[in-house]
Amino acid sequence: MKLYIFSFLLLEPYTQQLSTTLMWDSFVNENTEIKLPNFHALIEYFGSWNSMKQLKNLPVHPSNRPTVYSKEDII
Repeated sequence: MKLYIFSFLLLEPYTQQLSTTLMWDSFVNENTEIKLPNFHALIEYFGSWNSMKQLKNLPVHPSNRPTVYSKEDII
């Protein structure tokens, strides 16, 4: 496993590509000469994709996951 040293300076030139995980990984795969981490590595380092975006002051899109309700919530 490669060891990546993450910093905001590393990601700074590529802020526009950090919109979504799909967009980021497409960019990384198309630009292999740059040696950037994939989105899994960024999530592991920052805890979540949205955490990374918040730290970089990028807009965070709400989760597409449906809300899970308990029986008590429904009753």
